Amino acid sequence: MNKKAVFRKMATLIWRESGDPSVYGFVELDVSEVKERDMVLALVIDALNHTIMENPELNTMIKWGQIVQRKDSLISVMVNIPGPQNDLSLLNLPVGPGLTIESIKKNVLEKSQQIRAYKDPHLGPLLKIVRFLPKWMLKRFLGLYSFLIYELDTRLGIKFIPHKPFGAVIISNVGSLGIKKALLPLVPLARASMMISIGKSSPEARVVDGNICIRDIVHLGITFDHRLFDGSHAAKMLKDFENFFYGKQDSP
Repeated sequence: MNKKAVFRKMATLIWRESGDPSVYGFVELDVSEVKERDMVLALVIDALNHTIMENPELNTMIKWGQIVQRKDSLISVMVNIPGPQNDLSLLNLPVGPGLTIESIKKNVLEKSQQIRAYKDPHLGPLLKIVRFLPKWMLKRFLGLYSFLIYELDTRLGIKFIPHKPFGAVIISNVGSLGIKKALLPLVPLARASMMISIGKSSPEARVVDGNICIRDIVHLGITFDHRLFDGSHAAKMLKDFENFFYGKQDSP
């Protein structure tokens, strides 16, 4: 980012160590024309991929108290690991023109299966270490980890530490758990610019062409970091996202 607005400069100081820079909102998506419900996640990721390419503000983070562009460009998808403790991990997808609906579905399926089989190639080795560290040691370890990978941009040759642990945008498909609406918190360790929840599709009354009808609606819960962009940026991003999301459904 080149010349920054005065508010951007102030925001990085106002919420540096305390307070919450989160802005929350919901977006409704009409998915009545989506024949396969498992396609909703892929369509959202695909539209988000386009939105990130059109809006570089989404691919930023706070480093040394400043707003900087990320060297990597990734979208993270949370993966639930069923079991006695219902653990969580995530998979990353690279942002770019090479990301297609087909590649999204393939990657999400294959990587999710690996994670649920405890063969997670991304966070798996790190999570094993975290699981056995006492809490007092874990806090220090995570602080050092964050400093190494973000401020210093290095792993110091430690192979089990993922160099790109989280994408700029993190998605959680809470609808797969039967949840209709959710708002996710910003995770300091992730330094994500935006968190998105995808709720369960449900029939709801809407006005279409002046008539009341029943449509299948999915609610997206949006949380973004106010230090990185504000409402005017978010409005443009939303317009780009919706245009691409609905345009993709209408395409053959």
